[in-house]
Amino acid sequence: MDPTSLLPAVLAATATIGVGSAVVWAALRYSAARWRVWESVGARFGLTRTKRGFWKSDALTGTDGGVALVADTYTQSYGNSAQTFTRVTGDHAHLPPTLQVADEGLLAGLAKRVWTGDDVQIGDAAFDGAMLLRGPEDHLLAVLDAPTRSRIRARVSEPAVKIKEGQAKVVVSGHVRDGPRLAGFLQGVRDQVSDLALPAAEIPARLAANARTEPLASVRVRTLTVLATTHPDHPDTAPALAAALADAAAEVRLVAAYHQPARAADWPHRVGDEAALIGLLADPHRTSHVLACEALTVAGSLAAVMPLQALASRSKEPRVRQAATAAVRSLQARLARGQAGGLAVQEDPAGSQGGLAVAPARVQGQLSVSTDDEGSEQVRQAPDRQTEG
Repeated sequence: MDPTSLLPAVLAATATIGVGSAVVWAALRYSAARWRVWESVGARFGLTRTKRGFWKSDALTGTDGGVALVADTYTQSYGNSAQTFTRVTGDHAHLPPTLQVADEGLLAGLAKRVWTGDDVQIGDAAFDGAMLLRGPEDHLLAVLDAPTRSRIRARVSEPAVKIKEGQAKVVVSGHVRDGPRLAGFLQGVRDQVSDLALPAAEIPARLAANARTEPLASVRVRTLTVLATTHPDHPDTAPALAAALADAAAEVRLVAAYHQPARAADWPHRVGDEAALIGLLADPHRTSHVLACEALTVAGSLAAVMPLQALASRSKEPRVRQAATAAVRSLQARLARGQAGGLAVQEDPAGSQGGLAVAPARVQGQLSVSTDDEGSEQVRQAPDRQTEG
């Protein structure tokens, strides 16, 4: 064989090896330059480069402020193509493993269906409307005071720190080579975890403190309710409830009075006068509605019947409708006992569908509840009638 005939093949192979070597050299140089940036940034957070073998990329690992941080890259294959991502994660021993925190965004409905469990409501309408929360209710209310809510919401947007299954994470496309950007990811993850981590033993005390300092009454209501129902025997619970009896908001006083450790029979009177209780019927908070209905069965008068009936008609919550209806009937029964011209539950055999109606003179103007054709309860006053003979 003529050696010259092999020359093209040798040249082609040499060229291929040269190109491959150039690509490898460029990749190594690119990786080395990136790692110089990463190691410099990592040193600020106490992180060092960790070798993880041939098949897995190296990572920055370490602990800063009790938060275990990892910064690395990974590649996701999509058929004939692949995409590299940079990832920063943070873990903490006192971050509940079921905790999930993210923004609702445009796919809120889908996210709510994909995520399991109920969306925890803090009582802050703006925050609850923007965020998706999962995890222990008492833990979330303990850590999410007003300043923390502001910080958490900001970091969820930028640098997009999401928490799922008890781990904080930022994921972006490509290799991050910009030092300040990487530092922003590490700081955002670290601070998000630090704000949300709390030892279980400290939760009741934090709830009690939040109940005193929280600026929104609706959040104070949620906080006191969770404190009283989840940690009723904790030493901080009774003092927090006692202090809340002097709260400026009637709905907070209502919750505090209801959950008193030794609740007296006249507990609704500790909220204020009847007008304060009736005023709560217009509040959108569901817990306040139910407790206000129960309080009015004890402390209410005829003046509460119409507002209760209106609540039963407009509420979309079955438990609220049931509570309001039960309160009307209890008021009737309580106020009618032995009183001429009082209130009583009265059935109308003629089917007059009359809601609250003044009964004939023989029963001294009593009132009763009935339903209309659509089944909703109404209140009406029938004309006085005279008995014959």
